[in-house]
Amino acid sequence: MKPKTMILMVVAVACGLGASYMTSKLLARNNNAAPPVETVDVVVTTARIPSWQPIKDPEKVLTIKKYPVDVAPKKPVSKIEDLKDKSLNVFLEEGKPITEEDLVGKDSQDIAAKIMPGQRAIAIKVTAESLAGGFIRPGSRVDVLCTIRSPEVSSRVLLQNMLILAVGEIDTKDSSTKTLIGSTATLAATLEEGSRLSLGQSMGDLRLVVRRPDDAEMVGNL
Repeated sequence: MKPKTMILMVVAVACGLGASYMTSKLLARNNNAAPPVETVDVVVTTARIPSWQPIKDPEKVLTIKKYPVDVAPKKPVSKIEDLKDKSLNVFLEEGKPITEEDLVGKDSQDIAAKIMPGQRAIAIKVTAESLAGGFIRPGSRVDVLCTIRSPEVSSRVLLQNMLILAVGEIDTKDSSTKTLIGSTATLAATLEEGSRLSLGQSMGDLRLVVRRPDDAEMVGNL
């Protein structure tokens, strides 16, 4: 065999061995590669979205972004169409993910629907005693009494025929009565009425007195 032929054979064998080695290294690298990262779809804002305003055109202000599962927000909203005509209970800047906790719930929507033009929802601190023993429920009509203890004890009717929008939480120990208990009561009030409630609470104790649903009589000289 000619020397030139021998050299070509040696080179061919060396190339073959080199190619085989590189192939085995590449296969080993692929086998040891990290598995693909699992992601979830999350709806993200592309513009500022104010709170308590229905999202009429979600496609214009929202987009979908994939988040790794380990860094994704809890209970994310994953479909843009699910937010059609929904409202947020928080103001969100551009680029923020939206979660189910950011949405205005049905209870809050019901409260907003009961507020008349010019009214606001205002919460006051209450106790079971000041809630007529805990039996005042959303939808009740009440008078608000204010008791001032300094310098002398005095009491007056602060507001009349006020609508209760919400009261604390529901005690479900007795499913037949579902007594309402809590630390706050939310009333529908005008700005002036809200100011009187705030002032009265800062000066003394407030007590809610239940009215009959058909009783619209108002007393004078409040």
